Amino acid sequence: ITILPSFSLTEKSEHDAFAIAKQHSSQVKTTDTPKYIQQFLEEAEKLQRQFADRYGGELSARALLERSLAVLKSDHSHTSSNAMAFRIDVARQNSGVFSMAFGGSSAVAGYGNFHHQSFPFVVAQLLEALEILGLTLQVRNGAVEHTGVFPYTWCRNHYMGENLDVSSMDFGNISPRHLEAVIRNVAAQADAPILVFRDSIQPSERKSLLQSYVDAGVLVDPVIVDLKAAFAPYANLKEELLPPGLQGWNEFSAPPGAPGKVRQNMTLKQHELYGWLLSMHILAGAQSVVQAMLNRSNLVSPPLTSSTLPRPILLDERKMSRTTPLLYGSPIDDSLKEWSMSSFQCATAFDPIVSGALNDTIVGGTYGDEVDLLHPKGAMYLSQGWVMDLEADERREKQLMKQWDNLGFQDYSKAYYGIPASGPLSVFLPIGGDLDVPKSAQESFKRLVVCESNAKGDSCNLERDVSIVVGGVNATSVQWLVNDAVTYHGKRLCVLVDIPEDSKLISKGEAKQVVVDRMQAKLKKQTRLLSGEGETTLGLAIEIEVTSSRVTWHKGACSIAHIIWEPR
Repeated sequence: ITILPSFSLTEKSEHDAFAIAKQHSSQVKTTDTPKYIQQFLEEAEKLQRQFADRYGGELSARALLERSLAVLKSDHSHTSSNAMAFRIDVARQNSGVFSMAFGGSSAVAGYGNFHHQSFPFVVAQLLEALEILGLTLQVRNGAVEHTGVFPYTWCRNHYMGENLDVSSMDFGNISPRHLEAVIRNVAAQADAPILVFRDSIQPSERKSLLQSYVDAGVLVDPVIVDLKAAFAPYANLKEELLPPGLQGWNEFSAPPGAPGKVRQNMTLKQHELYGWLLSMHILAGAQSVVQAMLNRSNLVSPPLTSSTLPRPILLDERKMSRTTPLLYGSPIDDSLKEWSMSSFQCATAFDPIVSGALNDTIVGGTYGDEVDLLHPKGAMYLSQGWVMDLEADERREKQLMKQWDNLGFQDYSKAYYGIPASGPLSVFLPIGGDLDVPKSAQESFKRLVVCESNAKGDSCNLERDVSIVVGGVNATSVQWLVNDAVTYHGKRLCVLVDIPEDSKLISKGEAKQVVVDRMQAKLKKQTRLLSGEGETTLGLAIEIEVTSSRVTWHKGACSIAHIIWEPR
């Protein structure tokens, strides 16, 4: 005998989309409701019916929503405050844009399926009804396969965009220490978004950490989505007894032989459920906005986020290092009770990006930029300059996926690769400013970090095998950032480069002229640099050159994938 699961609802469901819709039904009958609001409520009701039909009926679907999605509240927040509704209402009355972006690695990108089937696109499709309220919905999937927690988090705005209302960065089952570093980096940005986490809603160290940052006023109404809890009541049922939306729970949709069908990635039905759960939560927020409009009342604003950060919870202060400010921030005073977190600027070679492409900062020293990224490039290429390329395993994967039009994926873990024969890679980091005012680099740049690609098996050691000239002066201190958050499969990725005391800022035109002069000396003929737009921009010139004969193309070239800096 098969016993089907039975469900009952708790008071938590009194604030879901179904409950709010029932309140609307009585209000709409007794008020002079504008047509656009009636239209929105009709579309919202259709969405609720679809959700119920997919997941076993209204009671089953609401119970699924209740056990699978949690919003963390602080003890001092008003019981009726709703940060999601408040963000929707602010967007409606101001920019007219409600913006969401989701970052992380292969699970978020949708590997194992088609890219368009990943949950961010499910959300975008389901919430088209927000346009009826005058909102333009912007949803971006900025995930990159083969990436770790850092340096991705430092460069997050370039992958995901800025001025976000809802955001998540999902790197799988990361450690609580890494999660804390992510929280602190994201919370440092102005108008920090509502964060979404794919995790267990049961008590855990990660959930306690999130709650601590909610109680400290750093996070407001973060959302946890628990896909395991969603499926748990049905785990022992036969396939034909499952609700339609849960059938094929462990099946990927990509063609046979396609990569990414591994346990750490989400299957098609898991992506769809994630999208539905998040959409129903956002829909409830939009319905609360409509309810306030019908009542001619104002929404209760959520508590303001703190302008400072609390002491890091999981940081062992006896082991603070030069990496600490980049991950956790710096104490404001000797008491160590209040901390501040700087925001970083980034130039990255990875795709997809909104802004901040590493190649836009390159002023010289590259070769073969026009060659197809999937075309193999050997020592002959690298002997002419630094070459934009993919790590060998990723190139093979992308070549395999080409037969299916890449399954729609647009992410590439690119980097510039170089050997001693490549010569110097010339980079210019602009800051703007007046050329008539001489400035030292240290007055404008506080920290400089250079990161390599995630390629495995290369022979290069950035700390030992590379010379870095900063502002015309050789950097004598180039040290690994020693923290497992800044690694990929155990490989260290980034070095902290001291900015020499005598290093200077120059114009972009001057930085390019240095490259031209070097080419003239090499070719033994005169070349004149024509000045163009932006040539007078002030900034920091950096030259990176492989100096060790130990580094060869066969053993694995050096690579540069990201440059991160902290302005003063």
